[in-house]
Amino acid sequence: MTESKISPELSIAIGIPETEREKSLNLNVGYNSFLEEWELIIRYTGSLAEIQKELAIPVEELMGGYAIIRIPQYLIGRLSDYPQIHYIEKPKSLLLEEMEGITASCISRVRLSPYFLTGKGTYVACLDSGIDIYHPDFRHGDGSTRIASLWDQTIPGNPPEGFQIGSVYDRETINKALATGKNNGGSTLVPSFDGTGHGTAVAGILAGNGNASNQDLAGVAPEAELIVVKLGNPSDRGFPRTTELMRAIDYSLRFAIANNKPIAINISFGNNYGNHIGDSILEQYMDTIANMYKNVIVTGTGNDGITSRHTAGTLTRNHTETIELYVADYMSSFNLQIWKHYLDDFDIIIETPTGTRIGPLSTYSRVQNYALLDDIISVYYSEPTPYSPEQEIYISWIPINEYITAGIWRIYLTPKHIVSGNYNMWLPVDGSTSSEVSFMKPVIFNTLVIPSTAQNVITVAAYNSINNTYANFSGRGPAYDVLPNITATKPDLAAPGVNIQSCTVGGGYGIFSGTSFAAPFVTGAAALLMQYGIVDGKDPYLYGEKIRASLIRGARKLPFQQRTPSPLVGWGALCVSDSLPS
Repeated sequence: MTESKISPELSIAIGIPETEREKSLNLNVGYNSFLEEWELIIRYTGSLAEIQKELAIPVEELMGGYAIIRIPQYLIGRLSDYPQIHYIEKPKSLLLEEMEGITASCISRVRLSPYFLTGKGTYVACLDSGIDIYHPDFRHGDGSTRIASLWDQTIPGNPPEGFQIGSVYDRETINKALATGKNNGGSTLVPSFDGTGHGTAVAGILAGNGNASNQDLAGVAPEAELIVVKLGNPSDRGFPRTTELMRAIDYSLRFAIANNKPIAINISFGNNYGNHIGDSILEQYMDTIANMYKNVIVTGTGNDGITSRHTAGTLTRNHTETIELYVADYMSSFNLQIWKHYLDDFDIIIETPTGTRIGPLSTYSRVQNYALLDDIISVYYSEPTPYSPEQEIYISWIPINEYITAGIWRIYLTPKHIVSGNYNMWLPVDGSTSSEVSFMKPVIFNTLVIPSTAQNVITVAAYNSINNTYANFSGRGPAYDVLPNITATKPDLAAPGVNIQSCTVGGGYGIFSGTSFAAPFVTGAAALLMQYGIVDGKDPYLYGEKIRASLIRGARKLPFQQRTPSPLVGWGALCVSDSLPS
């Protein structure tokens, strides 16, 4: 086994008994206990034909040198020894980031002469929880669908070419379902539905045409064609995985290339697993895809701004740092990541709420398991990878019975040899745990969820466009005085994300808040700019980084901004009309 090729989370997952792993929040994600196999992400070069034949495993090749495989656990070590394989990672759970905004975003003006921008001739991809295909806002005036393709990853039987999960429904099939009627057989022709309403609301902001409101509540790009992917939710917790998101991105871009239309891709999911500087395998994949063809990828910053899921600091000689962690009653499991400079050396001691201490943890043993009276603490010390210069210390709390010991847990960091001293700690994103776990002294900066920290995506924060105030739930970028080792500028800009009216399942409208609903404002704006440049012939290169630059140029400073760019809202609020050439 070539351990350096295997991600830390996967290493610890295959290093503990399945009975313990099943109790963990994240460690069992991607494992099928019935088939005793893992779904994994690999990064590779060359051909996978030899590996596929010799190991007899199914492979879904994505663009850019990435693939998704299913493999028995006992073969993972053998897989890592192939020279074609550069890195192997298990999937992670993704969480939802939870029209006055049209005017605030300067969109009304570009719908008029001389621009007439509506997104016509472009695709917008909504990778989310699905869509209500019967909602009038996603239908033309004659009742036909505005959805070019719908891939439901949760319905087996008819996957797109090159993929092995879900069922795809083309425009013709959707139109047949609409003509038949939902209650008269249409739901049999297209059985896909949006169980949470999240995707329908995101799609409404992105590209609803306002048919259900006499066009009063039209979205940003009301004449764009929709590509919809309902992300899979195979786990009992109902959260989609990073593998399903990667498939969705790949499919959407391939569809756009095949039909020779520019595409803006919206993502309103995220997680906290990684060092948040853009070098996780998901972020690298997205950075690679963002440089292909005529596309833009947009993500929300997440809603972890004030959820106490992050802390950070700088260790100094002869001073022990104490991190206090509150664990509520009935917490079934959780994990903690510590990211640090690889050359920094410090002891870690963990103290339970009852005063029992374990440690110092061994820096020489990569996998460690500590059995307490009611809890098992699993620890993994990683090494830098070809894609990350930092070291991760992954700590997982697993109950011996049902629940983790509640109360205040303490983590003591005692410096031994310090080069940088900077460290960051992250807990899973808000909403991913059954109850509550939080840092007693959180750091609210550097709380962007992954993949919004990817370099080549446009990262969108939320603000309240009614009174021009900051949405305090919105994930924040790094504060350079607090985190001097972070240099990337994120988020890029902000969009309305508080009390936004959009489509609901069943045909009406509702009120929504969250960065999930700020992101589609910017995704739709990207479609408008691509219509202006590519479709209308004003600038055939108006996509990718040029879209980002244009949006930043047009962004307007908000009253609460103390500097530009700001770790709260980047370069300011979305203003489409000022983003167009003067």
